[in-house]
Amino acid sequence: MPEFTVKVYVRRKEGVLDPEGNTIAGAIASIGYKGISSVRTGKIFIIRLEAPSADSARKDMEKVADKLLSNPIIEDYTVTVEQV
Repeated sequence: MPEFTVKVYVRRKEGVLDPEGNTIAGAIASIGYKGISSVRTGKIFIIRLEAPSADSARKDMEKVADKLLSNPIIEDYTVTVEQV
């Protein structure tokens, strides 16, 4: 069975406050970088798995992302799949 690397990118939805991002933006400004209007934070999960196809791997990991890796009320996620 083919092996895939799946990357799940999780980030807060637009309009949801990101206090960590605001803190980072302030820190960037404090060390002299100007012009940063905002910073949004997130997480990346890199998962290696066997699946019959890339489509199957994507569908399975979208279910995992929706049920476990993200909070669908305040976060969005994106799934990418690459065959190893």
